[in-house]
Amino acid sequence: MFEEMAIPEPEAVVVCSCTVKIDGENEEI
Repeated sequence: MFEEMAIPEPEAVVVCSCTVKIDGENEEI
């Protein structure tokens, strides 16, 4: 599930299980 990116920030991991926060922007996959 959390194999998108290895970011040390808890808010930059996965927001809605299908929404990843990248560079402060929410990107849906």
